[in-house]
Amino acid sequence: MNEGTETKSYRTDNGRSLLQFHRAFSRPVTQFLNDPYYLFSTNMALLGIYVIALLPFIALQAFNGFQISMFWYLWGIALLFLIPHLGISLLAAVLYVGAYIWTGTTYVSLATSTILVAAGIYIGVVMAALMHNATHRSIKPKWLNTIVGEICAFQQLVGVAEWGVSHILYHHRYPDDLENDPHPPEGQGYLRYALNMKFNIAKFVNKAYFTKWGQTNGSEKTWQNTGLSILAVGILRVSLWFLILGPSYFMLFYIPSQLASMLMYAHFNYFTHRPDSNGKYVPINCDNRGLIRILNTVAFGAYYHKNHHENPGLFNPRHLTNNA
Repeated sequence: MNEGTETKSYRTDNGRSLLQFHRAFSRPVTQFLNDPYYLFSTNMALLGIYVIALLPFIALQAFNGFQISMFWYLWGIALLFLIPHLGISLLAAVLYVGAYIWTGTTYVSLATSTILVAAGIYIGVVMAALMHNATHRSIKPKWLNTIVGEICAFQQLVGVAEWGVSHILYHHRYPDDLENDPHPPEGQGYLRYALNMKFNIAKFVNKAYFTKWGQTNGSEKTWQNTGLSILAVGILRVSLWFLILGPSYFMLFYIPSQLASMLMYAHFNYFTHRPDSNGKYVPINCDNRGLIRILNTVAFGAYYHKNHHENPGLFNPRHLTNNA
């Protein structure tokens, strides 16, 4: 990537270019731009952490005769959530619920089920907002951003490092550019946009790597190993959720939280990038009645997106009232 070619004229409140701002505040971007092995080494470290985290749950299952192994097919369906596509995730949810009902497993009361589903949806929305803020390092104190980001990554099955590279190097640098923004809404209905958004983001992480480091035998090998490490971490994340919650609570809590995060991202990115009076798509602030107002409250003013693009360091961009 030619880092001197900035196509947008946005400035932060202290006059720095957005790229300078992001380099100062986003560790994933800084590391990615300086180290071709950053994503690989990060995921290998996470792989070790998740293996250690899994050990006590595997030991507990061994003590109980691996009872959860009876539901291996539910675990297999759960792995479909690793595919970065909302359509596949919705299909996985339907298959999981269908297989769960077919097995006639442990009964959960209606009241408990309702509480778990509601909690899952709430956590999913909050985690989406916190992942976004952790990527921009807008959580104080600064050291907390890494911890919060990895907690969100555990829930969303997407590493904060990969998320940050696509979001900052492309979306913030080229907002609504049909070639360089990972998820421009122009020319798409909401359903099509929502279904493909996560897949398009995944493609842009791949694009970002080869744009920065070139496409050689060495870089292709490194990226292949990186992809395998990302996949391995994702499998362990799903497995840990499944072992912690068990088949019933995985369905009632985790699946709603995962779907809520994906739908939140799609809804947020679609409705905060709208055409101006000239028909050009730009970031806008939203605080309408109903759902968006509720989501602004739950997600720390996330729909004040114009404000966010002008000052990405704000935890709650609603507070930049002079730019609303």
